[in-house]
Amino acid sequence: MTQPRSESQLRAQLVASDPTTELTRFFRAMKGTPVILFEQDAELRYTWVFNSELVSEPSEALGKTDYDLFAPSDAERVSAVKRAVLATGVPSRTELRVDWEGTSRYYHLSVGPIRDTAGAIVGVTCAATNVTDHAELERAFVEQQTRKEQQVACELHDTVAQELMGIQLLARSLTGRLAATHAAESAQVQELVELLQHAREHIRRIIAGLRPVDLDPSGFSAALDEMATWATRVFGVPCTFSASGTIAVGDAVIATQAYYIAREAVTNAARHAVASRIAIDATASEGFLTLAVRDDGRGMDARGDGTRGMGLRIMRHRAAMIRADLEFGASAEGGVAVVCTIPCATPGLGGGRR
Repeated sequence: MTQPRSESQLRAQLVASDPTTELTRFFRAMKGTPVILFEQDAELRYTWVFNSELVSEPSEALGKTDYDLFAPSDAERVSAVKRAVLATGVPSRTELRVDWEGTSRYYHLSVGPIRDTAGAIVGVTCAATNVTDHAELERAFVEQQTRKEQQVACELHDTVAQELMGIQLLARSLTGRLAATHAAESAQVQELVELLQHAREHIRRIIAGLRPVDLDPSGFSAALDEMATWATRVFGVPCTFSASGTIAVGDAVIATQAYYIAREAVTNAARHAVASRIAIDATASEGFLTLAVRDDGRGMDARGDGTRGMGLRIMRHRAAMIRADLEFGASAEGGVAVVCTIPCATPGLGGGRR
C-alpha cells in the first residue's frame, strides 16, 4: 500500500515539477479559501487532507478516523453521512455542526464515492466549507426577526383582537335590541357580527403564525399538543402527544424552529407515509431535550421522498440553526422516526452557549 502523502509534500512536489500547471494553480488558489478537501478509504481512514483548519499539519489526520478527531456524537453524525455514500454510491450534501476546542463550527459537507477501475466503491472524496460566520449571522438575523414577530403578535392580540371583540359584543347587543321592532336592520347587524367573528379568527391565525409557541413554562408542550389535535383534524390520521420530564423552552428561536421541525415531520408522515397513527414525543433528560415524531406507515425509501427533499433540507437547516442533532431512521412501528436532540446548554434552555 502506497504511503499517503501530506498536503505539504504533495504541494511541494507539484510546484517543483511545474509551477504553472493547472493543478498547482488550483491548490494555490484553494489555500486561501475556507474549503477543506480530503479523502477517506472504505474504513473511513483519512488518506489525504488539504487545507485543514482543524489540525496544524494535515499529515496528523492521515490514517485516523473521525472518531479519533472529534467528540463521539460529532464523529457519529459526520461518519453516518459518509457511510451512506459508501453504501449507496449516491453523492450527498448536508450542513453539519462540530464542536472544536470549545466552539461550534458549521460546515457544508459534500461527499462523493471513489471507485476503482472495476467500479467498486473504495472510499469517499469530500469537500467541507466553513460557513460558521454565515450561520452565526443568520442566527442573529433570525433572533431579531423572531423578536419582532413576537412583538407584532402581542400588539395584534392586545389591540386589534381586543377591539374587534369589543365591537362584536356591541353589535351583538344591538342585534338583540333591534330584533323586536326592526327585524331587517337586526338581520343586517347580525351579518356584521358574523363578519367580525371571521375577522377575529383571521387575526387569531395570524397571531398563531407569528407566535406558534408561547414562552411560558408549559407553552412548548401546549403548542405540540395543539399540533397533534390539528393534525388529527386536518389529515384524518390519529396523532398524539406525550411528554416526559419538565419540557420548558424559554428561547423564542429554539422554540419556534423546533416547533416547525416537528410540524414538517408530522405533515410528511400524514401526507406520504400512509400511516394509521402518528406520535409526537418530547423528553427532557439531563443536558438534552429530545423531540421525536414517529409513524407506523411506509418507510422513507418506500415513500419515495428520501432524505433530500426540500422540506427535509429545511428541517436540517433549522436544526443546525439551533445547534441540534437531527436524525432520520426506522421507528419501532415499522415507519419512520424523526428525532431532534437539542442540547440544554443552548441559550434559553438553561445555560450558556456551547
